[in-house]
Amino acid sequence: ITRNVNNPNQVPGISACLAASLPGDIVLVQWNQNPYVGNFVVPAGVARVAAPGCQGRPMLRPADAAKLVVDLRTNAAVRQASKLCQFDIQGGANGGVFVSGGGAAVVWNNEIANNRAPKGAGLCSSCSGRLDLTFNYIHDNTAAKFGGGLFLTGGGTVASADNEIKCNRAARGGGIEIRGLLTASFRERVFMENEAQEGGGIAVVDNARETLIYDMDFFDNDATVGNGGTIYASKSAVAVENCLINGGDAPRDGGGLYGLGSTVRLEGCEISFNTALDGAGVALSGRLNANSAIEANEFTGNRAVYRGGAVWLANLERMNVRNNFFDRNLAPQGSGVFVASSAAASIHNNSFAHTFNAALIGSVSTEAVRIQGQANPTACANNIIIYHQVG
Repeated sequence: ITRNVNNPNQVPGISACLAASLPGDIVLVQWNQNPYVGNFVVPAGVARVAAPGCQGRPMLRPADAAKLVVDLRTNAAVRQASKLCQFDIQGGANGGVFVSGGGAAVVWNNEIANNRAPKGAGLCSSCSGRLDLTFNYIHDNTAAKFGGGLFLTGGGTVASADNEIKCNRAARGGGIEIRGLLTASFRERVFMENEAQEGGGIAVVDNARETLIYDMDFFDNDATVGNGGTIYASKSAVAVENCLINGGDAPRDGGGLYGLGSTVRLEGCEISFNTALDGAGVALSGRLNANSAIEANEFTGNRAVYRGGAVWLANLERMNVRNNFFDRNLAPQGSGVFVASSAAASIHNNSFAHTFNAALIGSVSTEAVRIQGQANPTACANNIIIYHQVG
């Protein structure tokens, strides 16, 4: 059985439609010229659909393949948040979920998968109010341009936590793209195997407000053409705290994190086994990087093709690198940190430990830090450097 949700001649609304549905039903959302607007809340006692892969959730699919699946509009005058809860949202040819308006929205415990769109294939939000995203499974969505899983803009506030975001694709921001004056925080349960030409995991672009990314584990997010395997920031402010960034790859710079003209704070993170051309762990460039800091992190096993096995710095006004631990990072120049002549940095109170096989020496650098002839001053003091050659 299939049901047209917004067809008053058949079923007057989504609650009545779901109440009348049987296990295995697929609920078709019919938009026509009058999209359904309201609170998508599964009512108590409604039988869950047992369709394959939807884990007992009712399955929503677009009746018109040219439309998105859910249009969730919010109204600032309505004090109660609009809600989208416990659905399997699949097959949108113009995206899965679109959130707009100036009120509050809650998107909770949905599976959003296999949708396509130019941007925000899983969920696209221009909400200027507040959007809460929790316990969603967002996977295998594909955006032709930006934000395979999520595209977030609109000048409001986004709080995203405990979601599983994996295997999404885009030209930029494979998992998530944040753009514009948006206050956003992310603490996801799973974030892995997202891919984009640039910014494979998360891309933050033209956002003067700080985006907070904390207490997250990133695995195997990749850029396929440009910079930023896991995190990409351009003309933005980003704080990354207490995260694991593992296995990111970029054919250019910043396998773990890439920042261009951005303020970047990286604190208490483990950055491990990332690869890139320069700055396999972290690559920062651009003169808007004022007040950035790399502090109290552990860099392990990152490998760059040319410069900066763990960290590469260029064109910076000032940069603090302090209280970090570097171990087994590799590059032909500056296996720990590479500071280009265009950068000014303070490298203090770090520990550098290197274990080399003798056969590798000559193809990789034994330098913990390389500082090019400086147009701007770089201070390097109170660091501990230990070399252990084996083989």
